[in-house]
Amino acid sequence: MLIILIMILAVLALYFFYKYKSLNNTIEKICQSISKNSANYNQPITEISNQRSIQHLLIEINSFVDKHREMDRINQRIRQGMKNTVTNLSHDLKTPLTVILGYTEVTKENIEDVSQEELIQSLNKIEWQSKKLVKVINGYFDLNKLNADEMKLDEKPIDASEILREEVLSHYLDVEKANINLEIDISKEKTTILGDKQALTRIYGNLISNAIQYGQDGKYLSVKSWISEKRVFIEITDNGKGIQEENQKKIFERLSTLEDASDKNYGGSGLGLAITKKLTEELNGKISLYSKPHARTSFTLEFPLYLDN
Repeated sequence: MLIILIMILAVLALYFFYKYKSLNNTIEKICQSISKNSANYNQPITEISNQRSIQHLLIEINSFVDKHREMDRINQRIRQGMKNTVTNLSHDLKTPLTVILGYTEVTKENIEDVSQEELIQSLNKIEWQSKKLVKVINGYFDLNKLNADEMKLDEKPIDASEILREEVLSHYLDVEKANINLEIDISKEKTTILGDKQALTRIYGNLISNAIQYGQDGKYLSVKSWISEKRVFIEITDNGKGIQEENQKKIFERLSTLEDASDKNYGGSGLGLAITKKLTEELNGKISLYSKPHARTSFTLEFPLYLDN
């Protein structure tokens, strides 16, 4: 009986020694893998174990690695975005500042020979460039506030079509000045959405201003709204130069522009459409683009219809 007990204890001792050795070897391999990957901490641990606790440990380690890898990708995008922001901000500030300084210096140097009319013209140009500068700076601040969820919107039931009418009216003189044929087909139905009037006005203003500025060659502007399947749609269309297919996917990205460097009639900080998209999404909406250059360019907004029960 004693011999059998000793044999059982010996077998158990060998079994636990084997399990300990196996566990120790597996942990040692995991440590070696971690040490080996210390220079490249985004690599997962590929060791295999049939022990449940070790499997769980490996799953948790690799889950941490996956999260770290994703954070690394996000940080890279942020760093690249900051680099692009600094580059574009420098350009956007430098251009109007150079013009302002240029007019100021010319006016100072020739102050005795400058007529009253020429002086007023120079001051008007300086004022216009200064306003442009302020607009660029405000645009950057606004987009950063939106991205950081620091811009609070006052969402309540509003008539999207009524606000659209008001915004079209506010741009009417610009349309006439550009000699653009305006076609209006705004819904007479109640197109109520849950939104912020100031934000929606800004969305419309950005799209209509772009259509007038960049689409003026087509001499056509269409503004429409309608209801379909409990959704409110707004479409703003022009027949101007449009947006090339390769640029359409990135046109809503921060700092993308519609500008053509060879054409003095085109310009902008590239923030308008980025802000428009972000505000649209904040109002639970969507924005899409269709563009066939020199034929038709349409921006379509889509919002859930607000049903007052």
